[in-house]
Parts: sequence; C-alpha cells; structure tokens
Amino acid sequence: MEKEIFISEENQKLLDKQGWFFDYEEIDGPLANIHTHGLAENLHHTDLQIVLKLDEETAGTLLHSIIENIKGGYTYYEGRSNKVIEELEVEFKKFKEDGRDVLRLIIPDQEGRFPSEEGCSEPYSKQYAELAAE
Repeated sequence: MEKEIFISEENQKLLDKQGWFFDYEEIDGPLANIHTHGLAENLHHTDLQIVLKLDEETAGTLLHSIIENIKGGYTYYEGRSNKVIEELEVEFKKFKEDGRDVLRLIIPDQEGRFPSEEGCSEPYSKQYAELAAE
C-alpha cells in the first residue's frame, strides 16, 4: 500500500509547473533516498529513485536529464541504458519505495562495475539494498 505523502507548497508549485518533483532524504551511511513524484500521473512513466548519496545538485541534474528524455518520448525499463550520462552505461532496477513502484538508477563504480559484478567497490556495491521504510 502506498504511503500518503505530504507535499510542501514549493513542491506543489513544481508539480503544477513541470509535472514532477524530487525528494532528497538523508540516510545514515553511504546511501540516500532520492526519488521523484508525479512521473506516473503526469508523464506516464514509472517514478525514479537514486540511492547513491550524491549531492542534491548532481542528483537533480541526473533526474532532469532522464526526465527530459522521457518528455521527448523515451521510456526507461529495467536493464542497462546508455541514455543518461554521456559515454557511461547505467542500470535501472525495479524497486518499491513507500509501497509504489520505482525504477532505481544504478551507477557503476569507477571501474564500470555494477553491484551484481564481483569487485564492485563501496558505496556503489550497496545500491541494490532495500531501504528501511520510514
């Protein structure tokens, strides 16, 4: 069951203007819960999540880039993609975030290894972790 979310006035303005917004939730350790709201309802695409603890500006830039592709007609699915960061393959995996489906953006480590591959370094190796429900 989806958790009811509180939408701040600022986020409601973003939702009304661009059809989506993102929340950045700090988690102890190398992970965060950075996730979008509004994509499913307004752009007919699964909402997105990033758990690698990036700074908020970098996370926002990545999400904006992905969403511009979605607005242009591209649909992301579970699996590898080279349509996010130029010259870098990333991965999308299905997860649940507060009871709703999201596509989690998985970024490879400095050697190009994903968490499913042997030798993937921390914190990149932690990106498949289930996040504790708040």
